[in-house]
Amino acid sequence: MAEALGPEAALSKSTAPRVCAGLRDDFEAFRSRDLSDIELDYLFLDGSHFRMNDGSRAEPVLVTYGITTLGRPVLLAVEPGGDESCDAWADFLEDLTDRGLRPPLLVVTDGAAGLIGAVETKMASSLRQRCLIHRCRNVLAKVPAGRRDELKAAFWAIFDLPEDIEPGQGAVSAAQAGIDGFARRHQSEFPAAVKCLLADRAALTAHLRFPTEHRAQDPPHQPHRAHLRRDPPTSQSHRPAPRRSQLPHTGMGRARPRLTRLARPHLHPRHRPNAHRAPTPTPPTRPHQHRPARPHRHTRRLT
Repeated sequence: MAEALGPEAALSKSTAPRVCAGLRDDFEAFRSRDLSDIELDYLFLDGSHFRMNDGSRAEPVLVTYGITTLGRPVLLAVEPGGDESCDAWADFLEDLTDRGLRPPLLVVTDGAAGLIGAVETKMASSLRQRCLIHRCRNVLAKVPAGRRDELKAAFWAIFDLPEDIEPGQGAVSAAQAGIDGFARRHQSEFPAAVKCLLADRAALTAHLRFPTEHRAQDPPHQPHRAHLRRDPPTSQSHRPAPRRSQLPHTGMGRARPRLTRLARPHLHPRHRPNAHRAPTPTPPTRPHQHRPARPHRHTRRLT
């Protein structure tokens, strides 16, 4: 709000409609801009579901962005859709073509049948790559939790080829041989996981035809997941320092060491409340005075 209206702008009833109107105008200009000057190597298509209104079902938002020939990411289009059917994705891609976008070298998608059908229809001249992150999750979903780390490492080992293998058909053949080896080793134990891996297997290795430096710096099969690590980091240096580490005094704000019951301060006589104060003087006691015994109540009644 401060960036749009100024640091001292007051909010009123007309503020929200005015901001929304400005955003609507910017979005309309964005969705109708010319794309003929953009030349892509890689195009990524995916849909994210959002609940637009309270009590309504989640609806997809179709999103596409790409990597240009200069290696720069560019957001191309964001459109709401009623579903992720083939017709919805086909209209989405047709709008990009009408605005001048040329087919890229490689199109990266997940396993949605409607999306795959639209890509094969509207961008038949481009290679199609199945997102390895999605496929890895599909495979691990059919494996017991205790064996997932093992099969996850085996899955990524298929595509981590030696450096002496050049990109092209040789790299594709080596990865396909790795898929066959994975299937032979785990067919008896996890037939469902092997079946999932073998489905659409040709699309899992399309990115191996492209330069190796593209995969090393910004892998074409998962650049939008670059922040996700295959293995947990060995240190937590990438995380911000906790608040207690930013305090002026060392050790301030840290948890106290657990003490045994007899060592707790509130039970120790030297650490009781007000122990540092001088003891309160005890008032002098008066000498004991002997008092005669009172007569019994029956005796008083008779007298």
